[in-house]
Amino acid sequence: MEKFFSDKEKGFKIKAIRTDGGGEYSSGEFQRELKRSGIEWQVTVPYTPQENGVSENSNRVLVERANALIQHAGAPKRYWAEAL
Repeated sequence: MEKFFSDKEKGFKIKAIRTDGGGEYSSGEFQRELKRSGIEWQVTVPYTPQENGVSENSNRVLVERANALIQHAGAPKRYWAEAL
């Protein structure tokens, strides 16, 4: 995980990670790595995507672009994942 939390590549330090408390970020190994790296884990209220403004905006942009690509290409909707 050292590479994941590296701040040398872009010159930015991760200060906090915000999630909805899902199990994918609650493993002991992940929590130890966060603590070792000085990163705070912030848990939002479940089912409140408005608390994750940046990630929700990014997701919306990706979905809109994928839909536009499919529509422009005249491709069937089953190729949505490939467009994304």
